[in-house]
Amino acid sequence: MAEPHPLARRAWELSYLDPLAARDLGRQLADGGGDDAAHGWLHMALAEVRTGDDALAQAALARAHDAYTQLGDALGLALCDEVLAIHLRRIHDHAASAALQAEID
Repeated sequence: MAEPHPLARRAWELSYLDPLAARDLGRQLADGGGDDAAHGWLHMALAEVRTGDDALAQAALARAHDAYTQLGDALGLALCDEVLAIHLRRIHDHAASAALQAEID
């Protein structure tokens, strides 16, 4: 596995401390394209799911999922499922969130 891009590492560090800053770093990664774009879309989705616009979150999550699928990145796909589980909790679909979390675990 390749060493994560420095922006991706920083986005992880900020993901719960400053989700908007993590989102902005994610946007930079996504805009840069290549393999790192998947991480960027994931960070954008996580920030939006937690603090922002649901439609933007779902669009970013779909882009992250597609990118990780193309990369064959099972960890990335599992992280997409984690973000989806957070989304399900936020919309009060606790049963679906718990079922997905059990699948992930």
